[in-house]
Amino acid sequence: WRRAMDDAQRAVHELQTLFCDMHAVAKLDPSTAAPTILARCISRVVRHCATPPDGSSPTAPQPAQQSWAELQREADQALEQGAPVRAAALYGRALRSVCRDRATDATDLAAITIRRANALLQGGQVSDALADAGSACRLAPASADAWLCRALAGVAALEAGSTVDGDTPAKDRVKEWLARASEASAGAATRDDGASTRQTLRQLAFRLDSAKNPPRNARTTSQTDADGSGEQVAEQGFRGAAESRRPGIGRCVVARGAVDRGTEVLSERASAVVVSDEKADTRCHHCFEPLPLAFLPCCECGDAVYCSERCLNRAATAHRAAECRSDHCESDVRLALRLLRAPPRCAAALVSNLHLLPPDTVVRLARRANAVAADLAARTFRAGDSAPPPTPDAEQVLVGLCRVQMNSVGVTGYRRGRSGVLIQFRLARGLFCGASALNHSCMPTVQLSFRGAVLVGRARGRMRAGDELTISYGPTAGFDPGDTRRRQLRTQYCFDCGCPACQTERSESPTAAASTAALPPAPTSPTLANAEAVIEAARVAPHALSPPQLQRVVAAADVVWRERSGAPDVQTARALDTVAQAAAGCNRLALAGVWLTRAVETLERAVGTHDVAVGFEHIKLAECLLSSGRRDQAARSARRAAEVVRANLGRDSPVVNAEIDALAAAVGLSL
Repeated sequence: WRRAMDDAQRAVHELQTLFCDMHAVAKLDPSTAAPTILARCISRVVRHCATPPDGSSPTAPQPAQQSWAELQREADQALEQGAPVRAAALYGRALRSVCRDRATDATDLAAITIRRANALLQGGQVSDALADAGSACRLAPASADAWLCRALAGVAALEAGSTVDGDTPAKDRVKEWLARASEASAGAATRDDGASTRQTLRQLAFRLDSAKNPPRNARTTSQTDADGSGEQVAEQGFRGAAESRRPGIGRCVVARGAVDRGTEVLSERASAVVVSDEKADTRCHHCFEPLPLAFLPCCECGDAVYCSERCLNRAATAHRAAECRSDHCESDVRLALRLLRAPPRCAAALVSNLHLLPPDTVVRLARRANAVAADLAARTFRAGDSAPPPTPDAEQVLVGLCRVQMNSVGVTGYRRGRSGVLIQFRLARGLFCGASALNHSCMPTVQLSFRGAVLVGRARGRMRAGDELTISYGPTAGFDPGDTRRRQLRTQYCFDCGCPACQTERSESPTAAASTAALPPAPTSPTLANAEAVIEAARVAPHALSPPQLQRVVAAADVVWRERSGAPDVQTARALDTVAQAAAGCNRLALAGVWLTRAVETLERAVGTHDVAVGFEHIKLAECLLSSGRRDQAARSARRAAEVVRANLGRDSPVVNAEIDALAAAVGLSL
């Protein structure tokens, strides 16, 4: 095994040498066969990183999972114990498990779907039960139980005053379902359950006659477009900017004229996008909305889950052609496979930089590419389906994985945390051909936000014609030390950052080092170290401190404020924010306002007055001031929060918009 790995690393070193020669020749004569040399290099490294001679697999063994029959029994027990919501969740897991079982068919899927619909009805989730019953009827159109369950859910929806169908009168639609159930159960006359089924049908018919027909409103839907956005993008690409090439920089994007702060300069749909690994079991794999209890899994693999039949149908083709029935469900693999199905111009706009990656990274990616290609080649689909899609080879997968590592963007959203503060989280990973032309800067000129899976870029400050548009590939200056930022960029993106912020830090470092070379390093003050440790311990649960503990934290914060106020940084601002949360948890709102004001001042001095983090801190300050009765000060802080947040994020985040609108209504402003 060690010899095989050594051979692979030697092949990678040769690969890098060939790449350098290829780029040097291509600069002199663009008509040379550089793509041929590139393909030869990739083929060689893939062969060297194939499965080792002993036949062992690089993939870690998967833990044993419960069978769908065991999950179904557990769900039945939960339903008997009076826990319908837990039973519905277990039926959902059983549904995904039965999709993975090749010995099952649509009848098994329909049976578990009916059980989940009944559990949802018992739990009062009428709309989810109605959706589940409809899915069961489509899976098993001749099943009397499916139509009976759908009629039962329809009657429950009428009794609750819900709309069953926007195009057909609701009672007429439910009567049709009752007729289908009666027709399907006609053959059950000789069975023991025939009489009980007919009795249930009579009871439903009586309840249906007593129910009122709801108004025929157009059916509303919360589903988004195929790209995860809720709206159409009128114009895609850069606005007021264009791609260019500059000596020493290469490809870049520059402003064509003056651009004001907050102006939208980029709007682009993802060329390929997949849900993140963290949200794969809680979000729809198409629109990225939260999954209801009546979610629908892919009938082939059970790994992809959708919030509605509409999303399942719209995503079925792309999912089946790319990653369906693959054992490698990581987001980077799924995104690379989706990219291989995208138009060729999308892949051409994304660099792979395979020749810049460290040898061990290339070996790891090549081994994964071999495993993924072998897995895709061996996959089979259910009988009766169309022919399986063409399978990519290991070389294509390797290049796709490199492009994903170099170009993927985290699609983020915002939610309310347990303490009530706004928290940013990663929702999906996407590839954006236009945004891939934007270079990195630790002090970027463009702030990215997302409308679903549509990437939007806004100017962080005023720019003149010819200024370069840049984004941050990682933490920005002020949030992390320069060495940490550059090490992260070097590890993932294989370049040394030379942005103005890093150049300034490098120019200042030698001077500071020379002036203190003859002196021993200054130890951290024991008092300051103890104070920071006290605040760090309080950060675990700041709202659950007792009054004596709060006094100790406030005393520690006084030390931090006195020692750190001359050199503000983000860590100090976070420490002061923790003290404010602890004071608010003890109902000391005036004290919380004092420390939040200091946190805002520290953060503005550390990262600037127009950073989105400053806007979020102003939101917390405005809420605290409003709760303590200082309405005028709260209005000023709310106005400042709206100005900063809207300049960076616009109105893209519904959660942030709702927060600002509620705050504006509370202070009597129109923001």
